[in-house]
Amino acid sequence: MKTTSASSLMLPMVLQLQGLLLLGQLPLSQSFSFSVVQQQRQQQQPNAAFKTATATIATAKTALYAKDNKDSDADADADADADADAEEWHPRDPAFTTPQLLAGIWQQIAQAGSMSKGESMTVIYPEMEEQLNQQPPRFLNNLLAHLDYCKDVCDHFGITTSLVPFVELDKNKKSRIVGFTSKSFKNHKASSSSTTEGGSDGDSDNDNDSEYDFDYDPLWDDGTDFDALYKGVDDDDLAKDPYPPIENKVPVDDEQIVQLSKDWVQTICSDMGVCPFSTGANQAGLPLGPVHYDVTRASAVEDMYVKYWEEVIRVEQQTEKDLSTTLLIAPEFYMDNVELFESFCQTLTQPLTALQIEDLLQLVFFHPHWSFRDGGDRATQGQAANYARRSPWPMINILR
Repeated sequence: MKTTSASSLMLPMVLQLQGLLLLGQLPLSQSFSFSVVQQQRQQQQPNAAFKTATATIATAKTALYAKDNKDSDADADADADADADAEEWHPRDPAFTTPQLLAGIWQQIAQAGSMSKGESMTVIYPEMEEQLNQQPPRFLNNLLAHLDYCKDVCDHFGITTSLVPFVELDKNKKSRIVGFTSKSFKNHKASSSSTTEGGSDGDSDNDNDSEYDFDYDPLWDDGTDFDALYKGVDDDDLAKDPYPPIENKVPVDDEQIVQLSKDWVQTICSDMGVCPFSTGANQAGLPLGPVHYDVTRASAVEDMYVKYWEEVIRVEQQTEKDLSTTLLIAPEFYMDNVELFESFCQTLTQPLTALQIEDLLQLVFFHPHWSFRDGGDRATQGQAANYARRSPWPMINILR
């Protein structure tokens, strides 16, 4: 807020006093000895000197207010320029390939999941600007279509978070896509406010126990008496797993997970000849090269996308001599839900052709409960062929 100086306040007062002194050309001592009637008469019939003084005061006021308004406008313009400069800066991502771009985009989306409602983050991809602005916009359309396809399996993307292209004007005042903006619409659960002594509750927004409000479902089975429903059914009649329970399904030590995975690869893929391109747990591919094992503890879909595309970048940046294939092991990602795991895997194969990265890699998926669904003889749950794709934990094999 602009403050008014003392001199600017005194100027109108001085001019007014000068105007009073000019009334009748009287000295200062006589100017204040007028009676009330004389002052009213002179106000009703102003002489030439009064008119001159009034005009002088009006001119001075106009100049003073014009200066104040000009200073205020200048300050406002300066503040606006400062705000614009602050908004124009965004972090730059050096991605220059499609996998690197997707890794950056999924990092934005994953981070948006922890932001509050209304918060956003914009990242510029200067090395990808040419591809993002190709005409016709085939690459951009396929990229956005892929992201829309992924929303069907995501935890928060497409529900409480979004991603839109970020547009800037170039030197010719033409719009160009230079990056992407992720934004959150999530209302984090607020702690319930304490009840006052009078019994009135706090703000209604703080009393919500859940982020979503749904109408009551009359078909919900919350009133079902399951004890009465299954009365008379003997537990011995139910099918039982003939194998002992697994005490430690997911070891805490990543090295132990890697070693058990290598033992599985050696036995199933190499010794039993399931994979003709594998000569052991550490050598595979055509031409033959090292196998890389990596463990991720990701459980959220968005975090899993980030880790997957980082592994794709690893394959992309290394030569066949240094890395032939990689196994991404995800022991905490849909361990007991093969259907959701398969749905996630379909979103990984979808962009291979659409985004023209099929020449870079191929994908094979493994899961403890994998079953082929091609309609053939091996499609049933108990067929031995299913064990060719049944691994100790969910895995994604990224092949060149």
